[in-house]
Amino acid sequence: MISEDTLSGADGAFRVWPDATGTNAVPLLVCGQTVTNGAGGVTFLSGDDTDLYVEAVSNGTATLIYSYAGTGDAEGIPCSAALKMTAWDVDTDVDSNNDGVIDTVNSGEDGYEDYAPGLLLTVTNGLAEGAGMRYPVRLSSEFCGFTGTVRLAHSAGCGQVRVWTNTEPGAAVVSLPVEWNLSLGDTPPAHVWVDGVATGVVSLAYSAIMNGQVLASDRIRLTVIPPASYAPGGGSFAVIWAPLMTENNVNTDNDVGWLDGEYLADELSSQGWPEVVWYKDETGDTDLEFGTCTVENYLNMRNAGLICVTASHGAPGYHHAVYAPYTEEGRQLIENWCSANIGMSCRSVLPTTNSPAQPGYYFARVSSAWMQSNWKPCFDTNRAITVWSICNSGTSIGQMYSVKEGAGGRWRIGYTVPTSAFDNCVVNKKFFQFMNGKQGDGLRRTAGTAWNGGDEYAGYGVTMSGNPWTTLCPAHIPANAWLPLWQFPEPGTTARKGKGWGCVLFDTYVSGNVSAVSVIQQLEGTAIAEVSWISVGVGKRGLGFGYDKAACDMIWLRTDSNKCLNEGEGGGRPLVRRVFSWPAGWQEWSF
Repeated sequence: MISEDTLSGADGAFRVWPDATGTNAVPLLVCGQTVTNGAGGVTFLSGDDTDLYVEAVSNGTATLIYSYAGTGDAEGIPCSAALKMTAWDVDTDVDSNNDGVIDTVNSGEDGYEDYAPGLLLTVTNGLAEGAGMRYPVRLSSEFCGFTGTVRLAHSAGCGQVRVWTNTEPGAAVVSLPVEWNLSLGDTPPAHVWVDGVATGVVSLAYSAIMNGQVLASDRIRLTVIPPASYAPGGGSFAVIWAPLMTENNVNTDNDVGWLDGEYLADELSSQGWPEVVWYKDETGDTDLEFGTCTVENYLNMRNAGLICVTASHGAPGYHHAVYAPYTEEGRQLIENWCSANIGMSCRSVLPTTNSPAQPGYYFARVSSAWMQSNWKPCFDTNRAITVWSICNSGTSIGQMYSVKEGAGGRWRIGYTVPTSAFDNCVVNKKFFQFMNGKQGDGLRRTAGTAWNGGDEYAGYGVTMSGNPWTTLCPAHIPANAWLPLWQFPEPGTTARKGKGWGCVLFDTYVSGNVSAVSVIQQLEGTAIAEVSWISVGVGKRGLGFGYDKAACDMIWLRTDSNKCLNEGEGGGRPLVRRVFSWPAGWQEWSF
């Protein structure tokens, strides 16, 4: 008896194996081969019944023929049987390891695509830079005679994404599930694009279906995270301007207080500004000295990442910057301070007759037009936070901007009415304790959420404006900052236990000016690999790495917070604990 197996069909589409263990180095048959039992060291029959195993490698068709030719008494008796096979496969890919490109070879992305987090993308928000980008999803579009339907659908997860036909402004939204009927001539596109709608994990399934049965399916994982903020530049330079920092000033008009500046400095000390610079005059309008309130320092404030102007007066469109006695020498002193600066002028408040407590004074009046020319370009570039704790700083006049808007900056705080140091203290403490994580459980670190429409600040006459996606410095995102959250992939996935891609994510764009390898310190476990900065949106906002470990192995990592500085002109500040009360060791995590 002579027994033969023949496999014909598309080259590389199918393989036949003698068993299902996967331990055979060479298959029994590939397309275009014939093997004879007992010849050439090949044996594939054992006993009355023998099972062989077919593997579909790619799309295509093939025919497996088993033939028998009798010998001896059965000479001349042939028999054969043929099994026609068709394989259909679908494949979908995203940038699963978040290196900025979808690998041209499918296996590159397939190694990670079914693992959390998969592709990282942000909730679309028109005010946050980079939040609204659409990311490509690659779809296989060759089906070799398949006449069923191909479907793209949301298969799991609590997050939400939108699917688009392209990245153009007039692109159409694709409602899921969407199907293409190949028997009617439909053809799936080579790509669709996705953006984020709601935070959380999302799984999309791409499936081949015939007669209601799913014949093949591929899944991709996406994780939608909040948009990133920018924090001010300027390094550790924050400044407070206090030209009337006097104790019990005899001139009651100028006994204004500066405690709000001290409150602010205290709240900033944990956010990369350990020592706030004070430009101050501790004698105010009582002598011919300005202390450190020089015109050079006034101009120099434009290099700061945060400024607070306090202990002085304001009027719609103007700041009263420095003060001198109501004498000829005082007038000349103010004139000299203002000289050669268009938009600065010497002004006075006349003495009140028979009122020693109101002896009059000279002051330098600085217009919002001067600020617009000399400060705004730098404050805007530095993405500065500007705090104007003076009267009417949020009020414009005629064609002039208010002081708050004239000076510029990414987030701006001012007052539309006469104000006091007490009111400024309340506002500064409340607002900046939200931003530094002392209040709000670390969920109101952005300027927009700390302000929250302003209802909590009603009655103080304060007004705020700017880009709500502004933070003081980097911290971890509010939820799922460390991924993976668990050691193994979810049941039912093709992901292998102990292998995957992980990351740590920040709420603020970071500079990435140092090697990513130097930022993550491994404390325990199998060594991680391919450590890199990861970009989501328009900048770097996390660190990614691959891992491959035994089931019982724990990986323990630590982030060097001093090497995670926010991106900013003139330098940034280090990563801080999101919630102020987090204990020591907040930089570490394990899985």
